[in-house]
Amino acid sequence: MKSKKLDLSQYNLKIVSSRELNKLLIVWNPDNHPDNKNEIIRKFCKVNSLKTSEIKLENIFKANKRIEKEADTQNADNVLIIGDAIQFPSLEYTHKKSPAYTDIIFEQIGEFNLKIGRIYGGEKTLQNHIRFNYGDSNLAVVVDTTPKKSEKPVQALQELDFKVFMWSGIKGQSLKIMEPLLEKAEMILQYSDGTFFDRVHGNAKEWFGGSPPKAFFTYKDFRKIQFQCYPFIFSEACYTANFGPFVREAMRALSVYIGATSLTYNNKIEYDTWENCFTSDGYKYGILDLLAKKSTLGDAKLTVDKILFETLPASKQGKISELNKKNNIKIEDQDIISVIQWMYFGNPLRPVTVGPKPNFKISKIPVYT
Repeated sequence: MKSKKLDLSQYNLKIVSSRELNKLLIVWNPDNHPDNKNEIIRKFCKVNSLKTSEIKLENIFKANKRIEKEADTQNADNVLIIGDAIQFPSLEYTHKKSPAYTDIIFEQIGEFNLKIGRIYGGEKTLQNHIRFNYGDSNLAVVVDTTPKKSEKPVQALQELDFKVFMWSGIKGQSLKIMEPLLEKAEMILQYSDGTFFDRVHGNAKEWFGGSPPKAFFTYKDFRKIQFQCYPFIFSEACYTANFGPFVREAMRALSVYIGATSLTYNNKIEYDTWENCFTSDGYKYGILDLLAKKSTLGDAKLTVDKILFETLPASKQGKISELNKKNNIKIEDQDIISVIQWMYFGNPLRPVTVGPKPNFKISKIPVYT
């Protein structure tokens, strides 16, 4: 499809309603932001009648209790944290000797009743995410190095009633060709199935793949893009959401981004459902499944976290529950990692990304080798 046919004016562009924004609580630590930015945030939230809480705490556990109390007091079940892990604490853990982060603690582990998003960046980025415009283009892009039209992620998006376009990364179209389509997409899915050299890999700066490995999309490429639909990007590659420049630039370009902060693992056996598939595949298909059942992206993510936690063996649930009391712990269990490592960047009130008549019915989660 040629980009000139993709006239965004034909699509339904909306701004989230004030009634929905009443469900949102804006949280930040003013001690870790310049005074001018604090004043900008305060004024913007006051003008838009947004609920706010300034939490001057560095301790993750005290901050978590304050968030829970503030959300209850202000009757908000969606929380938007302003700041990276330095500006507002995120829970830290170590996996395979690499440091990583998770915000699952703020969802209230065990209860799972708060939908958490996080943003950081300049004044314009913050304002655009807090009170956002979103588009309904019904266009989706699937990113992979060796795509096949019959592969399940493509079928999943088609069942969600998207018109799907393939971007074959390092072996296919250049970014210059794909840029107009990416800017107009409502959903972008990057999945990492397949053999080692066939799949997409990631780090805090880029997506890469092939033999020898070569980057095909970096944080600098995000700077060339200004998304027009506030799209949902789901990235299955390792490390991309670990508070690096990749996710920072994804937010600046105005997208919602869910990605992993540590190594991701694929399933080694076939599963009938995602609810007991403790891998990146289970998480990915859980999100896709709930896009057709929930109203917001924040609700879809929270529900996947809750279901996967509750179907874990009790001993592994206990290990995750330890995160309510301990920071900087070492976690090597792949099932646990596959549940806790997903970070949400963007406003959790963003409506789910689906076509006009979604009919997603997951059958089996396959094994790609």
